[in-house]
Amino acid sequence: MTRMTISKLQADPSKQQEIDFLNEVAESIPECSYLKGLFTEHLVSWATQKIRDDWALDLFDLYNAETNRVLIMESENRKLASQLERADKERQEQIDEIKKHVAHYRELYENQCDVVRKYQKELSNVTGELNLSRSEWSEEEDRYNTCIEQLEEQVKDLKSKLYDMMVKGEK
Repeated sequence: MTRMTISKLQADPSKQQEIDFLNEVAESIPECSYLKGLFTEHLVSWATQKIRDDWALDLFDLYNAETNRVLIMESENRKLASQLERADKERQEQIDEIKKHVAHYRELYENQCDVVRKYQKELSNVTGELNLSRSEWSEEEDRYNTCIEQLEEQVKDLKSKLYDMMVKGEK
């Protein structure tokens, strides 16, 4: 097993010296090591940028902050899921209520249609009876008119006879 020697950082190193040290450490870790998963190319690149930006690295604080952020987001997600569930339940209750109203008004409509059909049938019957009555009345009127004409003829005849009797009686 060959050991690679990594030089120690001097006191008060420059940014570039810290970046070079980080790269040496990362390159010295064998592929089969658990530490290789920590010192990934992405981590080294990220840490290099933070050093250049004068930002002190504390991965554990970052981890804790991210863990807290995730916990807060999970809590918010649970709240939102609960609110969504309540809103969905309320929406479903409203839909059910609307369906009840629609069914009620549909029933009222059907009942009114039945009533209208009933009155239409009655009106049709009454109209038929009225037409029949008109026909009968017309026939009856014709009979009365014929009777009146006959009576008027009789009255004329009687007047004529009366006149003739009055004229004979004067003579």
